[in-house]
Amino acid sequence: MHLLSKLVRQWSVTILIVAAVLIGFGVSYGSGVFSQLKVDEGGLVVEDSQSLKANKFVRDNFGGESNQVIILASSPNLSIDSPEFIKSFNATIKPFEKAGATVVSYYTTGEKTLKSSDLHSTYALVEFENKSDDEIYNFVQKQSQKRGDVTIQFGGELIASRQISHQIEQDLVKAEIIALPILLILLIVIFRSVIAAVLPVLLGIIAIIGGTSIVRLLANFVDIDQYAINVITVLGLGLSIDYSLLMVSRFREELQKYDKEEAINRTIRSSGRTILFSGLTVMICLLGLTLFPVSFLRSVGVGGVAALAIAVISALTILPSMLLLIGNNINRGRLFKKRKNSTQKTSTWLKLGNFITNHPYINIFAAVLVILVLALPLTHLTIKSFKGDYRSLPRDSSSREVAKSLNQDFNVQSPSIQIAYIHEGILNTSQGISDVYDTTSDIAKLSGISRAEGLTSNLNLNQQTYQLMYSNSKHPKQLAALEKQYLDGNTTYLKVYTDEGPSSQAAQDLVKKVRNYQPKNGYLLVGGNAAVEYDLRASVAQKAPLALGLVAVSIVVLLSLLLRSIVIPLQALLINSFSLLAAFGILVWIFQDGNLTDIGWFIQTGSLDLTILILVFIITLGISMDYSTFYYSRAREEYSRTGSNTKAILNGLVLTGPVISQAAILLFVVVIAFATSKIAFLQQVGVGLALAVLIDAFVVRIILVPAVMKITGKFNWYSPKFLKKLSIRHD
Repeated sequence: MHLLSKLVRQWSVTILIVAAVLIGFGVSYGSGVFSQLKVDEGGLVVEDSQSLKANKFVRDNFGGESNQVIILASSPNLSIDSPEFIKSFNATIKPFEKAGATVVSYYTTGEKTLKSSDLHSTYALVEFENKSDDEIYNFVQKQSQKRGDVTIQFGGELIASRQISHQIEQDLVKAEIIALPILLILLIVIFRSVIAAVLPVLLGIIAIIGGTSIVRLLANFVDIDQYAINVITVLGLGLSIDYSLLMVSRFREELQKYDKEEAINRTIRSSGRTILFSGLTVMICLLGLTLFPVSFLRSVGVGGVAALAIAVISALTILPSMLLLIGNNINRGRLFKKRKNSTQKTSTWLKLGNFITNHPYINIFAAVLVILVLALPLTHLTIKSFKGDYRSLPRDSSSREVAKSLNQDFNVQSPSIQIAYIHEGILNTSQGISDVYDTTSDIAKLSGISRAEGLTSNLNLNQQTYQLMYSNSKHPKQLAALEKQYLDGNTTYLKVYTDEGPSSQAAQDLVKKVRNYQPKNGYLLVGGNAAVEYDLRASVAQKAPLALGLVAVSIVVLLSLLLRSIVIPLQALLINSFSLLAAFGILVWIFQDGNLTDIGWFIQTGSLDLTILILVFIITLGISMDYSTFYYSRAREEYSRTGSNTKAILNGLVLTGPVISQAAILLFVVVIAFATSKIAFLQQVGVGLALAVLIDAFVVRIILVPAVMKITGKFNWYSPKFLKKLSIRHD
């Protein structure tokens, strides 16, 4: 840190000029990031998995549900058989037919499943050929959503994915509008200075700009999902403010004793070191996400690392350069009178520290009891995928309303399993039809399957009849329709409906059974929502031990070098898990159980998504290690200075307790602002992280950590001889 300090003191103006140029470029370049990001379902499935290959194969060869547009027409007053309703419906679908789309509706087929039981709603299935997803979505957006007394709504997976993408953009803007003014006000209250308060917000904005620019650059070479921008904004803004708070507070502390040159030197060599190691620990946690073969998690990991890298670099170069130029003016622009006696606050933290160190067992018991009570709902945790659940879609979106109506008014079920049967020969022959019939029949007989639909199942005919009909050059009309839907050269398509939902254990077991089935003269590709979840669970089970193991080992090594102790890093990993338990318990209580949903904002999902749990776990671990570094690093300084474990605990708490609690409140504001999203899983991420931050700062960091350190005594600072030679000195 000595070289960095020297660089900042000698080249502060140059650093700021270069930074200004890069920021200007970043604003221009990063603004186009959304056009480079993925918005399809690929981010929610396991890369290179059989389910992803199967779903893509079905979509490319048979269309399937992923590129269908669903048109829902409803009227509270008109029956679907009334002339006015029919006229409005025909006017709606006419532009689609002119655009070359195939429209399947109640009026063209007479299919009763396409009309609601109250006869006030009907829906149509629309498929386009030779049009990209963007072209289809843009076309749909131009169509009317009101025809007289008939309301028209558009849905389907394609529309839903685009509406989610647009909702994310809107939610980001809204969250920033909510968070930034509140943050600025809180920082003014904390620093009692306008100049000091503006600096952290400025650094947060720089981190967002830099992070989005890096992600846009990387998106030219690798697929990055749209959700990366959310984590860039949250972590870039939140942790930049944390680091700025630590740096500015330490600079103002040192400025009371030294001139600005020496003050910035001491600040960089102390707080700067802490920020560097803190940032590295959070980055290590985020890099753990990149080990999972799920583009959603990888994208969040990449976005988070990009934002953190800019946040750390800015905190170590741009911020100290500005502080050096500002100097004693850092305290100008005060809006409140300076406290007459600043020792009062110190005395409060000292009293708290004395109480904790004098009664460690009582405090440990109380803290653990609170956490266990909050974690109690975990006893009935249900893990399911959000995919295919209308409740995960944006509030008030047409895709959500369409999906909800299909589920409740039409009792429409999507197939849990989709199967592509790749045959070695031509299927519409006697032998080919025989093989398809046998395969479909065998799969339909599996326990837990309600029905299997395909080329030889919908007409309830025997095998010989199907063979004769398909051998006839003039196929009956019904067969022609089946061929169009289920046949493509040497491949056919099967839809499998299960007795229980795709996330159920029964459906997961069925995926395994179907994949183990060996058809005649070919092979199967098994996809669908049940298969997606099966592959996701298998992938997590396989990769989680490696990811978490590497993260844990890396953190222990890094903190051991910083703290010259192998005990405290292990303590930190164990103790930090408590905030996770509490946060997960509250998530179950709110979102799975539906508590607090009466306030009209939070969406009850009935379960928690596996990817969300992984995401919250990793990011929370990173943030908790961030605060751990703040506290343990200062405690290490005090132990090196005094040689007393108790004084290290107390002084560390007095000197970092206010900073950590203030940082937690500020980060809470940032994260909870993003919990105002209309998308269910973003709500869960926001609430989970916000609660974890508060619990970690005010229960774990202030009470549990000092109490445990008191019990373990000087053993906290045990370090082998080789580690002492490698580690960072604090004296």
